[in-house]
Formats: sequence, structure tokens, C-alpha cells
Amino acid sequence: MSVFVAFIFIVAAFVCFFDLVQPTYSDVQTLRGKQLGEQNYLTSQTALVKQVQTTLNTYQNEAQGAANVSLAMPSGEDIAGALAQIQGIATNNNINITGVTVTAPEIQVKKTGTSSSTSPIKPLGSFAFKLTGSGSYESLKNFLSEIETNVRIFDVETFSLQPMTVAAVPGSKTAPTRDAFNYSITVDTYYQTQ
Repeated sequence: MSVFVAFIFIVAAFVCFFDLVQPTYSDVQTLRGKQLGEQNYLTSQTALVKQVQTTLNTYQNEAQGAANVSLAMPSGEDIAGALAQIQGIATNNNINITGVTVTAPEIQVKKTGTSSSTSPIKPLGSFAFKLTGSGSYESLKNFLSEIETNVRIFDVETFSLQPMTVAAVPGSKTAPTRDAFNYSITVDTYYQTQ
């Protein structure tokens, strides 16, 4: 009888194993494979998103660099913008601009080092402002410093400085100031041609 009961338990164990455990084990293996596949997909998509973000950041940095170049050397002459910057710098430094003369823009074409090359570097144009004004010597130093460090590229080509002659007012007890000068300054600026 005990052998028969043991045999029934063994048969019941095999039935349970093949009917219950083995299908569940197959389902678990299928789910594990699916989980590994989804994990690999998530990893590859995360790497792809990071690569796209890196490319987008690079593009934005290049766009910012192009915008900075356009501020330093705009496309087209933009004479009014250059004059407004110079006037703003002069006003900030207490310089009274009394006259402005603008030279005609000229285009400078520079070719690459080899003579066989037919593609020139993008040509640049330039024009100059001849400014006359008055103010103190300290104002002139500050004006020249700010012209040199301005966003738009300005080159001070020439400048001259003469003491301002102020006639004494009859009956006045104050002497004319010694720190007043007349200036003549030539400033070149550049632009990109299309």
C-alpha cells in the first residue's frame, strides 16, 4: 500500500510539474525575454535622445556664434547702426560730436593663397566715419577705449587733438577751462557683403 501511495504521489508530482510548473516557467522565460528586449530598446532610445540633444546644442552654439559674428561684422553696410553706436559711446563719455562725414563704402576682395583657386573668400566691405567733436582729455581716453572694445569692429585710423580756444567773457572772474579739447577722429568699420 505504501508503494502504491508513493507511486500516486510521484505521478501527481509529474502531473503538477508538466501541467502547472512547466507552462508557468515557459511564461516566465517569455516575459524575461520581453523585458530584456524592452530594456535594450529603452537604452538605445535614451542614447539616441542624448545624441539628438548634443546635436541640437551644437547647432544652437553655432547659431549663437553666427549671431555674434553678425553683431561684430553685420551683413550689409548698416551705416545708421554704426553711427548710432558711435553716438551712444560719445554720449556716455560726455563728448559732443559736432560733425560726421561718411566715406563711400568699398569692397575688399581677398583671394586664397594659391593663384589657381577661383573661389575668393567672402568679400568684406568697409567705410569710415570722420568725426569732429569736443570734450575733456579723460573723455577722449574713455571714448577710444570703448570704441576698441565695442561689439561691432571699429578701427581708429587717425585722430588729432587741439586745445579748445575759449574767449574769456568780459567781466568774468573765472578763467577758461584747460581740460577742453577739439577732436578730429577717423574710425573705420567693416561689414560682410552678400
